[in-house]
This record gives sequence, structure tokens and C-alpha cells, in this order.
Amino acid sequence: MEPPPIHLDNAATSHPKPPGVAEAVARHLTEIGASPGRGGYVGTVQSQAVVDRLRSRLRRLCNAPGSDERMLFTLNGTDALNLAIRGLAMPKLLRGEPVRVVATDLEHNSVIRPFRTLETLGAEVVFVPLDPHTGAANPNQFAEALGPETTLCAAIHGSNVTGAVQPLAEFGAAAKANHVPFLVDASQTLGRIPVDVEAMQIDMLAFSGHKYLLGPLGTGGLWVRDHLNLMPLRDGGTGSMSELESQPECWPDRFEPGSHNTTGLFGLDAALEWIETQSIETLATRERDLHLKMANCIEATPGLHRLGPKAPTLGTFALQHDEYDSATFAAILDSQFHLHLRAG
Repeated sequence: MEPPPIHLDNAATSHPKPPGVAEAVARHLTEIGASPGRGGYVGTVQSQAVVDRLRSRLRRLCNAPGSDERMLFTLNGTDALNLAIRGLAMPKLLRGEPVRVVATDLEHNSVIRPFRTLETLGAEVVFVPLDPHTGAANPNQFAEALGPETTLCAAIHGSNVTGAVQPLAEFGAAAKANHVPFLVDASQTLGRIPVDVEAMQIDMLAFSGHKYLLGPLGTGGLWVRDHLNLMPLRDGGTGSMSELESQPECWPDRFEPGSHNTTGLFGLDAALEWIETQSIETLATRERDLHLKMANCIEATPGLHRLGPKAPTLGTFALQHDEYDSATFAAILDSQFHLHLRAG
């Protein structure tokens, strides 16, 4: 009998999920089946209660101030980043005003591509280079790239390729000093290491629900500080103020048209409940211990090299083999050792 596969592609999506996640998904599908905010019968009330509880859990997890209504649910992390970037920049572009956006060279395509789209519409786009020793952007260079004409600055917290962790508190301080809204992509870190929007002076926090928050695919979110307003990406039914022909102004309805992925949100709520019982610090310590063991094994293996910084880093890292290209090496690890990881 072959051993079960070992999932090592958690930077793409986490697996397996914690106890209770599959059960919560099944409960919504088989017992409740209703959409929150669409009616007043028992199922809709139960669904609304879970969705409301999840907003609160997510807000507390990142120490976000203000109302739970500023915690928006999105299709995924990519959707959250698009809402933040386009939602802040597009109103200025539509008014013919200058737009300047700044990010780092570590960014995921979910930031790079929206920035490049803004560039085709007339925006100035700046990417801050990485320090080769840390694999992250230098805080001084990040600060120098900002200025009074900057509309938005963005930074990924942790890399999905090298595991490099960026100094968000220093980036946030520079952004605040220059009065520039600061967007953070926490898709690789929220639920994995501590993320504090107050200490890091973050204005918008985008995240995926299916990675280190351990929820189902098709979940994500965006937290927005009280003083910021965004243009919605989509308009449509909200279950509230249906007599209006224009999108309601109230949060979160303004940014959540259409039916929620309520089944997925039930699973994400169960995942957050499990994370709360473990604590982020405990989970982070366990990952650091496993990462150290793996790093020592790689260092002791001839022909195998770890790419990227040694610290600070997440448990994510890239490997290179002297004899095989990445696709061949990954195929060997899959077929012979049942290790599931990503080549590229």
C-alpha cells in the first residue's frame, strides 16, 4: 500500500484543512442552504449570524480598529487587491487627476498586473528594488519612493516563492509620514504569523481565506481603515435597499453585490475558530521549527540548494537541484516520494 501524499504546496492553498472545516461546509449545504441578508426566515438568520461572526473574528485577528463593517468579503485575495488598487485609483483617473502608485519588486502578480493596467490609463508606476541580502525592499528606498503626489503604496508581507518577510512597520511609518495610504497583501501571512494593522500602520489589508487562514477556496477579504473610501468594482443586488437603482452607500453592502460564497464562509469561520484555539504564536513557532529542520536537511544534501534569504523568512522556500530542472525534480518527488509541490 502506497503512503498518502504529503502536501507541500501550501503557498498555493492549504491542505489538509483543520477539524471542523469540512463539517461546517457540509452543514451549510445540507442543513441551512440559505443566503445571508435575503429574507427573514431561520436559514437566512443563521447564515447572517455566521457571516457577522466571521467579520468580527477576522477584524480581531489583525487588530483592526473600528466597525466590523469595514471588513469586506471578496472572491479571493486577488479580488481584494483589485478592489483596493482600482477602487482608490480609478476615481482620480476618471476625474483626469494624476495617479502615482508605488510597490516593491517582491509583489505577486495580483498587485503587479493591476498596477500595469493603471499605467496604460496614465498612472505613474514605481517598483522599489529588493535588497539581495534580505530578499525584501529596503525601508529607506521605500520611503524615498513616496511623496505628496503618491496615491497609494503597496507591499506584500511575505513572499510566496522565497518566504522573505518585508519590514511592514517601517514601510507603514514612511507611508504615514508622507500621508500615503498603505495597502498590504497578507495572503501568505495572515493566520501564519502575527499581523497587526495598528502597529504596522496599515490602511488596507488584503488576504486570501484558503491559504494560512485554512479555509476553503473562493474566500478572501479586504479590511479598509475608516478614513478611506473606494469605488466598487461591481454593482448589483445586495439584499438591502432594493428600492434603490444605484449601489447602496453603506458598508459592507456597497462592495459585496450578489450572493456571498456562504458555504465557503462557513468553512472559513470554522477554520478561524480552530486558529483561535491554537494561537498564531503557537502555529508560527511550529512552522519555524519545521522550517529549521528542513533547512538543515537541505544543507546536508549534496546537489540540493535552498534559494532566498535565511532570515527573516516564512516556512516557504525555493529549491534548486544541480542535476534536474524544476519540473523534472518536482515530478520525481511526486512519483517516487509522494511529495506535492510546485515547480516553476
